[in-house]
Amino acid sequence: DPRQLPQGSQVLPPPPHAAAAAAAPVHQAVEKDAARLQASGEALYAADVAARMRGGVLYLASVNSTQALAAVQQLDAAAALALPGVAGILTAADIPGTNAVLGAPLLADGCVEYVGQPIALVAATSQQLAERAAGLVCVTYGPPPAGRRAVITLDDALAAG
Repeated sequence: DPRQLPQGSQVLPPPPHAAAAAAAPVHQAVEKDAARLQASGEALYAADVAARMRGGVLYLASVNSTQALAAVQQLDAAAALALPGVAGILTAADIPGTNAVLGAPLLADGCVEYVGQPIALVAATSQQLAERAAGLVCVTYGPPPAGRRAVITLDDALAAG
């Protein structure tokens, strides 16, 4: 191979018990799966794949809540959608199936719980354009739904279940 890759090794002492050494080769040097690709510069990363697709990729930026515990009354994306290169906007209503990741809502659905909670995603032809367009989306907030209270203290959290 004409490319010269850096070489290195680390020698670890064997474990004190022979049974442990046979069960788990912790003391043996093991090459990382991607080490050669990374060291030679041939490894592909997400940004590399996107660059190769040229025009076939859309970038997302989130529209985040500026209020805590409030109803989302209106989402005006007209200014964002008017920008050339903005493909669309996604809200909780556009998510098929369950709007959750690890038990938490991916996008707020009618009510925001905290400042910074994602409400919508703007899709555009570049990351910079997606972020600019997300900043143009206007969200109108109202009072929280009846019976909803802010969880501030531990007692509030315990009462909320």
